[in-house]
Amino acid sequence: MKRVFAAALFCTLFSALLVGCSVKEMSSLEELAKPYTGVYECTGITYGDTTHSGKYTLELAYGGGFCMNYAIEGGEEGSLEGTYRADPDRGEITFTAPLFGRNTKRTFAMREGKIILEEVVLGKLLRAEFSR
Repeated sequence: MKRVFAAALFCTLFSALLVGCSVKEMSSLEELAKPYTGVYECTGITYGDTTHSGKYTLELAYGGGFCMNYAIEGGEEGSLEGTYRADPDRGEITFTAPLFGRNTKRTFAMREGKIILEEVVLGKLLRAEFSR
């Protein structure tokens, strides 16, 4: 059985060389693996000088979709869904989601396993940090 597997592997690699297959032309291993997909938990959210509590999760799906679920103190719950595009080389992630009847696109920092959302809203900085 080991010989059959070794022969099949050799034939596959050899045939790739014969047809001129270049690894550089393929997507990077990181792009194929998409290590940034998964569920992120909010570790802190502030608006201006005020710290807010609640439960916020951000799920990045393999196919480019995201879902942010929230449960705010006081009982309000909901979710926001849309698409994302991650650029690990630049340390950025761009979310696109329908807000107020139109698609809105925002780009945020993504580094060291964290996604940092920062946006000025009504003159105050809204900052949320998500990590796995």
